[in-house]
Amino acid sequence: MNVRMLRRDSSASYDLDFVRGVSALVVLFGHWRNLFFVGYQDLSSPSPLDKAIYFLTGYGHQAVMVFFVLSGYLVGSGVVRSMERGEWSWARYAVNRFTRLYVVLVPALLCCWLLDRLGMTLNGTQGIYAGGGYNGILPEPVAARHSAPVFFGNLAFVQTILVPTFGSNGPLWSLANEFWYYVLFPFLWVFSRRPLRPDGWAAAAVLCAGLAFVRPHIAWLFGVWLMGAALAFVPLPPLLARRWVKWLAALGFVGIAVLIRFRRLGEDVLPDYALGVCFAIWLAAVLVGGERPRPAWYRRLARYLSERSYTLYLVHLPLLVLAYAVLVRTGEQWDPSPGRYALAGTALGAAMLYAEALWRIFESKTDAVRKALAAKLLGPA
Repeated sequence: MNVRMLRRDSSASYDLDFVRGVSALVVLFGHWRNLFFVGYQDLSSPSPLDKAIYFLTGYGHQAVMVFFVLSGYLVGSGVVRSMERGEWSWARYAVNRFTRLYVVLVPALLCCWLLDRLGMTLNGTQGIYAGGGYNGILPEPVAARHSAPVFFGNLAFVQTILVPTFGSNGPLWSLANEFWYYVLFPFLWVFSRRPLRPDGWAAAAVLCAGLAFVRPHIAWLFGVWLMGAALAFVPLPPLLARRWVKWLAALGFVGIAVLIRFRRLGEDVLPDYALGVCFAIWLAAVLVGGERPRPAWYRRLARYLSERSYTLYLVHLPLLVLAYAVLVRTGEQWDPSPGRYALAGTALGAAMLYAEALWRIFESKTDAVRKALAAKLLGPA
């Protein structure tokens, strides 16, 4: 089987990097606006600036669907290639996936605990730390999510399955999805290739048990992740190489995202699948569209944003919550104004600098940690 892999220095790889980096920023901007400012429906007379900011900062969930499709392609292509070549190793796969996840997750959980405790020491457990909404960001009291079972449950990736997300770090929900998709996909692939053999039956049994364990909200979105994985091995028609296909798919994705944003498509899983299909078509068109040079500034920006996307996604919210507790003493969200946008912007900048610092300390060392751990546990590659 000819598995479609992406070269690190290919033009398409820079496009994927750019999309991944921008998606993390979209999640950050959405949490920032939802945390500091009242909902759009509560604005009495929104200005053009308000309309623009509220419109552009309402696509965090859609950005996560983009993450899922990208992850499905990048991780799924590696699994398929190694299995088809007879090079598959569960041990090596586990080392690669766990180092990728834990090098950032462990410090993110510890820093979340410190920031939440600092905020509750300064402001008590009332206000923002009492939960109660904030446009859906903190629905429950933060202190109730600081127990040891919740902490270790998040380390074991059973948040939203057996325990809630830890502290004020709501974005941890999607990490459980990612982890279980990493676990389940190899079994799905084995079953698809050997459905009538004993190892295929065993893989099917593990797959079914896993899907039953993770609950429907994770199992259903596995389909979105698989849209990306399918691009690694499904033959793509030559039609996708035409430039207009990419732009048509991008237009469809944006259109569906806007409709979801304004509650025109409901809130069930079908809109997420529609988003996934449009983005997967765009991604397929990028992969088969040929090598067109990208400007040097674009390549640098894409790499910079992509390298920091995981850390930024995983660590920004507790810092924003602390900044809110310090800046908004009343415990109520602001009505927007240019001055308040500027003040809240300092919190946004602080969150980005904070993520940059943690990236330099931890995630930038991921490859070194992976190599050292693999050498210790697995020996030479």
